[in-house]
Amino acid sequence: MSDDTSLEGILQRYQDETVNISKELSANLEIAEHFRDLKTDKVAFYNNVRSDGPCKKLVMNLWGTRDRIAKYLKCSPGGITDLLIEAYDNPSDYELVDDAPFKANVIEDVDLSKLPIPKYFPIDGGPYFTSAVVYIETGDGVYNASYHRMMVFEDQDVSVDKKNTMAIRIVKRHLFKVLTEALERGEDGVKVTFAVGLDPVVMLPAAMSVDFGTDEMRFANYLSNKVLGKPLQMARTDGGYPPAPANAEFVFQGRICGNLEKDGDEIEAVGVPEGPFVDITGTKDFERSQAHLIVDRVYHRDDPVFQGLYPSGTEHFMMMGLPRESTMKTSMGKVVNVGDVRLTEGGCMWLHGIVSVDKSAEDDGVKAGHAALDGHKSMKQVVVVDTDIDIFDDMQVQWAIATRVANDGDLHLRPKEKGKKEKGSTLDPTAEDGMTKKLIIDATKPVGDNEKFARYG
Repeated sequence: MSDDTSLEGILQRYQDETVNISKELSANLEIAEHFRDLKTDKVAFYNNVRSDGPCKKLVMNLWGTRDRIAKYLKCSPGGITDLLIEAYDNPSDYELVDDAPFKANVIEDVDLSKLPIPKYFPIDGGPYFTSAVVYIETGDGVYNASYHRMMVFEDQDVSVDKKNTMAIRIVKRHLFKVLTEALERGEDGVKVTFAVGLDPVVMLPAAMSVDFGTDEMRFANYLSNKVLGKPLQMARTDGGYPPAPANAEFVFQGRICGNLEKDGDEIEAVGVPEGPFVDITGTKDFERSQAHLIVDRVYHRDDPVFQGLYPSGTEHFMMMGLPRESTMKTSMGKVVNVGDVRLTEGGCMWLHGIVSVDKSAEDDGVKAGHAALDGHKSMKQVVVVDTDIDIFDDMQVQWAIATRVANDGDLHLRPKEKGKKEKGSTLDPTAEDGMTKKLIIDATKPVGDNEKFARYG
């Protein structure tokens, strides 16, 4: 029996957009291969997963379109960005509770092989958690939420217990800071909680870029109150681990451990191999040494649904990209009159963007481009158009480029100096150690020239 906060309860709202798959399939490559062959933007619900454990159901692509996310958030697809900005500007305290549906069942003797954790591509290093939101305390009851891919070991030669231990990819942001500072103090590691089976109210704020010491779930609480009409509930867990969203399907408690490795001023937390992994660009991220996560305890709902997130699929794009659109729009709003903002699916909603502006000065197009790049530093190309162009219509955008761009004056490289580059994305295969040239394409018409550049057809 599902309730309206469970994934199955949520799926009932999208029955017309769901493909139900009853064929018995394994999470080890078979489900991912089947999903690729579907070639659909619909939700894929696998209700007969081959598993020795408590979970026989898996959902993929639940939040794979702007329309589905907007329907859940009760806004227009173009209004998601403004809603996230609104949440960022109005954080509020969530409710800490003791009871939650995920506490119906607890596993103390953890065996990760008994859970339907998908392996997505044959070249991946192992099965991966890709949708999990990780919680760690940053100080005095403030918790950081973030995404980290976590790899279950297969044939790797490691000194840890493969049964309940994974490699976790940690980039140099907030969790990295907490972990390395703990290791430098001589501690064994840090306690974390991670949750699987969540909605956009929680998932989108968890992907926001915020200052250290900011609790992203305070943004989620604003969304919950506005969208669901009730506060976000975060459930306490035993043993001094961080709380987790009460509506989660699965909640895992664990400890991140590792060895500190120093190279000059650079510090890494290492110890076990992680990767390869097919990432958001659809290209292979290489194997590297990372910290490991020991899972101490697993909670789950009755008849739970595991939430997969297909790497390089549109759901991956949405969860990573939508929060960055809000930072782009905020940055642009400081210098120009902003229309709409979009990270494009063709650019993996990470590397390429399109923005529109209502120009009042001739250089507003270029200023908007620079501000957009400043708002999302991983982006390497942005097209700027006027507000008479629908940025969600690729044909209109291409028309603007074709009719309003002079190749000898409207293409702006950044940095301008030959041979110089700036920080971009390590996910960009063309970048050298994350350094790249960036491009602004100013496809706006001159101010006041409404006849020559007007669109009549």
